[in-house]
Amino acid sequence: ISIALWNYIGWDNPSTAQGEVKNPSRTYPRALAFALPIVTIGYFVPLLATLGASDWTTWTEGGWPQIAVSVSGSAGRWIAIWIALGGMISALALFNALMLGYSRIPFVLADDGLLPKPLAKLDVHGTPRTAIIVSAVFYSVFALVSFGKLVVADVLLYSIALFLEFGALVQLRKTEPLLRGVFRIPVGRTEVAVLATLPMIVLAGVLSISFTDGEYGLPAIIGTAVAVATGPVMYRMARDRRTS
Repeated sequence: ISIALWNYIGWDNPSTAQGEVKNPSRTYPRALAFALPIVTIGYFVPLLATLGASDWTTWTEGGWPQIAVSVSGSAGRWIAIWIALGGMISALALFNALMLGYSRIPFVLADDGLLPKPLAKLDVHGTPRTAIIVSAVFYSVFALVSFGKLVVADVLLYSIALFLEFGALVQLRKTEPLLRGVFRIPVGRTEVAVLATLPMIVLAGVLSISFTDGEYGLPAIIGTAVAVATGPVMYRMARDRRTS
C-alpha cells in the first residue's frame, strides 16, 4: 500500500521553487492538469497488462524486467532491457525533480538564519548551488537503505507534513483571509477545510490499514517518531542561535 501511495505523492514539492517559475499561478494548475492523467495512465496501463499476464503474488521488488521475460516469450529479453533502461532514466529524472524542490528548503532556512549562511549563497545564474550539492550528498546516503524501507518512512513523514500543510492552509484562511501567494484556491475557508479534509481521510485510512497489516514495523515507527521529535528541537536551537 505504501508503494501505491508513494507513486502519487509529492505533487506539492514544486511549490518550494515557485519563485523561479514564470507565471506560477497559471503554470502550476496547468502542469497538474496535464501531469496527473499522464501519471495515472503510466501506472495503470502496464499494471493492468501485467496483472492479466502473470501472478501478482510472485512479484518482487525490482522484478519488472523478470516479469517481462516470463510473460513476453521470445521478445521478453528485449522488453526487459528497455524496462530496465526506462527505470534508470525515470529514477534519474525523479532524483533531479525532487532535488529541485527539496534543495530549496535548506536554502530558505539558511536565508532566514536558521541554517549556516553558505547554504543561502547563489551562483551567477541565481541557483542555490551549495544547497543543492549538500542536499544531494545527504540524500544519496539513503541509497544504502532498501527501497521498501525508504518508501515506508517517506510515506509516514510525508503524511505528517501534509497534515501540517493543510492545517496551516485552513488556519491562514482564518487569520490572514486577504493573504495571497502566487496561487490561491478561489473558495472560502469552509470549502478549503472540506477540500483539505477529504484527502486527509483517505490518507488516514491508508495509514491505518498499513499499520493493521503490519506493513509499518517498529523500526519505521521509531525512526519516524525520532525524526518528528527532532524537528522542533533543532528549530528551537537554530532560532536561539539566530537571536543570540
